[in-house]
Amino acid sequence: RARLRDLMAVADERGETRFGAIITMHRCELELRAGDVRECARLLDEWTDSGALEGVEPEYARCRAILAVLRGQPEELERWAAQALPRAPDGDVWDMWDELEMRRARGVAALFSRDPERAEAQLRLVWEHTRRAGVADPGAFPVAADLAEALVWLDRADEVPGLAGPLRAAAERQDHRWAAVTAVRCTAMARLARGYDEAAAGQ
Repeated sequence: RARLRDLMAVADERGETRFGAIITMHRCELELRAGDVRECARLLDEWTDSGALEGVEPEYARCRAILAVLRGQPEELERWAAQALPRAPDGDVWDMWDELEMRRARGVAALFSRDPERAEAQLRLVWEHTRRAGVADPGAFPVAADLAEALVWLDRADEVPGLAGPLRAAAERQDHRWAAVTAVRCTAMARLARGYDEAAAGQ
């Protein structure tokens, strides 16, 4: 936060509107990951008021879509998701990052709507793409815990160790606290799916 605020101050001082918009995007993403929806909403409103949306409309829409998910507003999510995924002439999405983030958002929204099949389908695509593409940071697209929850709802808890194992390995290699905690959470959910387990519940 401190570094991004410093960069924003430099952008304001130099009148670099485009650079300021990129920094605002990163500040929004930071608050979304931190779970501070109020601060993210404030930043997005500030971004709107600045008039600095030209050329970064998909990124702005992506942040709005994920904010809608965290607020439990699936219809709002879909409205912004459509704007976050502009299509190339051949029908492909321009930016894979935006596509993966929207699939993650739609997967979480499906969990909120108690639709584990749809959630699993969306989240699985993100998980498999990152594994196939060699994305080393397990927190870049953090779908593992939500995917594990969808699998448990679908009575497929036996597949959860396939998520927890890579997370645990990444946590050890990278000293990645999110991966470590999420691996424990996934394992606990799988154990609880087989019946109440005091130790798993405590985790």
